[in-house]
Amino acid sequence: MNIKAFIASCSVAVMATAAAAQDPIVLKFGADSPTRGNVCTGYMDVWAEMIAEASDGRLQIELHCDGVFGKIGDSVNRVETGVVDIAWDLPFAYGARFSGLGVIGVPGLYEDAEIASGALWNLYEKGASGTEFGDGVKLLWVQAVPNTAYYMTEKVEDPTDFTGLKVAMGSKQRAVMINNRGGTPIQLSPPEYYQAIQKGAADGAQSTVGAIGAYKLQELLHYYIYGPFGGGFTFIVMNENKYNALPDDLKKVIDDNSGYVMSRWSAAYLRDYETDYMNDVMLAIEGNEQIFLNEEQVEAWQPAFVAAAESWVEGKEGGAEILEAFKAELAAEQAKHGS
Repeated sequence: MNIKAFIASCSVAVMATAAAAQDPIVLKFGADSPTRGNVCTGYMDVWAEMIAEASDGRLQIELHCDGVFGKIGDSVNRVETGVVDIAWDLPFAYGARFSGLGVIGVPGLYEDAEIASGALWNLYEKGASGTEFGDGVKLLWVQAVPNTAYYMTEKVEDPTDFTGLKVAMGSKQRAVMINNRGGTPIQLSPPEYYQAIQKGAADGAQSTVGAIGAYKLQELLHYYIYGPFGGGFTFIVMNENKYNALPDDLKKVIDDNSGYVMSRWSAAYLRDYETDYMNDVMLAIEGNEQIFLNEEQVEAWQPAFVAAAESWVEGKEGGAEILEAFKAELAAEQAKHGS
């Protein structure tokens, strides 16, 4: 090889090495939520842009929605085994595994999901939630959802009496409340709601506007009962080995865009999205109606609320202490951020 050819080959090698060094680190994100839904559009895609900008393009979040990498109730396992790097999921689908954080589902605790989300993160970070993720999984943030409501196919003459009604739902506490009001709870995950309601296997669902919109359930559900029925949460987790392998400055990018700040941001996003979606889409359909329980009706629901709270406390080791700790965190957040 002559000297010119040698120099040329070295130049190509240097350029290839430089290009390789500049290639971004791609993190695969999985969610069992429709691409059109509010998880993948307006939420996780926005976070992906935050990460890309904060890292000067060195980190890229590659979204894979529609359950490509894992279904609800299994995405954490997929993260743990490295099938996907980051995932969104519904913790209630895991039964007892994340039940300590499920204290947020106790009815009557909060009104503002942003306040609740900050409180739930603080409960976890202080080690007071009785929840550990163990080796392999890193919790990035929690997203408290607005209080659930009952979305029914037809008008319920007495919104305190569910006798004869079958209601799809996804947690033990919701089942306790529905049973207490004479209804029959049907254990399903949100992707299963549409078919069950369409076929008459369920008369409605205890859920949130986010799930209703993601799965176009407003096409089937027309009567919406709102009250202090308790909330819920979603979370984002990351493969711990993948996180640990990042350079320190890129770990900081992840850290700066997760935790307490992101928990509050994500809850505020969902709260505002749900308000707009209810007003602009669901109530824009002729015949759809939203009602709010009056004081007398809320009082009639109290036995159901008490039964749900007792069920949660009895079903979780240290449940009473976790519940009191969460109430304290809610009070602290309200004092700090409340109007």
